[in-house]
Amino acid sequence: RQMQRRSEPRPAPTFIGCGHVARLSAIKKIGGYVPAPGGYGGEEKDLSLRLIDAGYKIMLLPGVHLWHDKTNVARDLFEQHRSGVCNDFAMTLRRTPLAALPVALLVKFYRHLRFARSRGFRESFWRGLKLFVQSIPDLWQSREPVRMVALREYLKISRDNAEENRTLQKETKLTKDGLKEQS
Repeated sequence: RQMQRRSEPRPAPTFIGCGHVARLSAIKKIGGYVPAPGGYGGEEKDLSLRLIDAGYKIMLLPGVHLWHDKTNVARDLFEQHRSGVCNDFAMTLRRTPLAALPVALLVKFYRHLRFARSRGFRESFWRGLKLFVQSIPDLWQSREPVRMVALREYLKISRDNAEENRTLQKETKLTKDGLKEQS
């Protein structure tokens, strides 16, 4: 796969909610944002997956910049992590086709636990998982899985973006290291 230049629009698996542009007709067609039991976070991933399933593309526009003033007001990292864990599991339960669901939930469990252990968020991980488990009956009622082809496309775009980001980070580091040697 050929790398795209950093300034060119490229497919993305999802977006950041504070800075996005979307066709209102597309959002309406898929039913808009769906409430998640954890409250904060993850709604963009759910919306993106459903948009991909409906045939739309999520595009990253690298030349477009947005300033989002972040404050510490209502930004409790413990609560954000708890909510993010719960909502990621909720999205997985709602959107993953049944044939892939057991593996998807196990992968989510492993990745979230590994992250929590490495960052000191074990307690918020377990609380997020507990909230998810308590929410399963309601989540199951609202379950509308995407097609397997949409899930595969979403995962491929995610992997491609991760690979491209790693390459760009290496190139940036090499450039910075070269500048240090010249000075």
